[in-house]
Amino acid sequence: MLSQPIRLQKPIPREFDQPPQTIGEHIKRARLLRGLKQSEAAKVLGANHFTIINWEKGRTEPPATSGPAILAFIGYDP
Repeated sequence: MLSQPIRLQKPIPREFDQPPQTIGEHIKRARLLRGLKQSEAAKVLGANHFTIINWEKGRTEPPATSGPAILAFIGYDP
């Protein structure tokens, strides 16, 4: 007997409990809302996926030259 798989919604990530404080947190929030992997966001932003990881973890800050792409990605000016 075949049964239907149970479909549940993903829980809201902890990242959404608090408003984003850094540009990396804004990027991560926008990425998660779109359901993108870090590598997919990196392609959109024209960066390496390790760079996205570092931005999201607050290890490094994006250069000013990435500003227009980041603003277009997140959809607002933080």
